[in-house]
Amino acid sequence: MNTDQLNAAIKAKFATTEKLNFTEEKTAKPEILRHIEAKPERNDKAAQLINLLNEMVTPSAPPIDEETIRQLIKEEISKQEPRKLEINYNGVKHNLEGLIHHQFEDILKACSARLNVWLTGTAGAGKTTTAAKVAKALNLEFYSVSVCAQTTESRLFGYNDANGRYVETVFFKAYKEGGIFLLDEIDNGNPNILAALNSALANESCSFPCGMVEKHPDFICIAAANTIGTGGNIKYVGRNPIDKATLDRFIFIHFEIDENIEKKLSIESFCIKVQELRRKAELKGMNVIISPRASINGSKLIEAGFTEAQALEMTIFNKCTQEEKNQLKN
Repeated sequence: MNTDQLNAAIKAKFATTEKLNFTEEKTAKPEILRHIEAKPERNDKAAQLINLLNEMVTPSAPPIDEETIRQLIKEEISKQEPRKLEINYNGVKHNLEGLIHHQFEDILKACSARLNVWLTGTAGAGKTTTAAKVAKALNLEFYSVSVCAQTTESRLFGYNDANGRYVETVFFKAYKEGGIFLLDEIDNGNPNILAALNSALANESCSFPCGMVEKHPDFICIAAANTIGTGGNIKYVGRNPIDKATLDRFIFIHFEIDENIEKKLSIESFCIKVQELRRKAELKGMNVIISPRASINGSKLIEAGFTEAQALEMTIFNKCTQEEKNQLKN
């Protein structure tokens, strides 16, 4: 590592750990320090780097490099305790505790503004769980319907039976009485059926088989999808293009994987291996999905008596082609 690389590493160290608290005493020097100090002809800049590095060295610290710094930061983040949020909504205060997604507060703010929210993210990222927590934070009922190409209009709006009695749906109940209504897998639905929701989402009332119904002030729709409604792609081939008028009813948030939560819900050492494979797949532009479910389900397999290697095969590699396996393993 040359002086420029050391300088960059130090800047990265201070930039990303200024809020972290490392309390170990420094007693050992990494190999890079001994190498620099053995060269008396080094300039003053090198001496300054040595002093700065000495201040950061811990008894068991490996040589200071970019990967070491990144690992230290990961370790500190993984030690974070579940968050506790105080929610003040409509003058009512209550606390929300537990594992909370790092984008939760942004989603909560959007829903508090009575906006319909479209969450786009990879499978298994926690979109449904987060939507349910938003409902809890706002002290609202939570309703959910997963749609597909065969989902009918009556599945959403209800129907009148043979005796003329209206059979209501969870969408009707949420619309009339208030609550968070999750349209799960919305980009898997029939765009013509979903277009029937346009009036309900944009206006203050909507026509149901039982008549006109006023929208409750606390009705909020969250849509969860793997795409932005523009149709299928190489990973999600079954997704449908959604009518632009329907898309216009939502504000869009790209929902990311929260690796800290993923680590808390699984065996840490196994989770780290899954996350490393995920990053490798992303860097290589591979057509594979390595979601937090791989970490969580793999951990359950290990607890049931399987080895890590078997868990990786069953949650990741067995879903890949031979070529994809080779790329991930090499």
